[in-house]
Amino acid sequence: MRFEPIPGSDDRSSGWGYGFEVANFGGLIGHNGGFPGFQSFAAHMPGTGANIIVLANINTGPDGKAPADTIAIALSKLIGLQT
Repeated sequence: MRFEPIPGSDDRSSGWGYGFEVANFGGLIGHNGGFPGFQSFAAHMPGTGANIIVLANINTGPDGKAPADTIAIALSKLIGLQT
């Protein structure tokens, strides 16, 4: 996987690269993303070995939030991974 921008034909950066950002969601280390009509969340909880993956067939909920993120965080609290 490439995390650096791809150089253009004139040796200038195109500003585009491959890969994804990994973030800390209150102790869950992972990545979220979306596309019109879809949204996803995947994370790992270091120390417990637990993984949470949520796929949603809507990219924005009625409250304007990312539904897969909301579900994943609520689920992690429900099963005791987060407080």
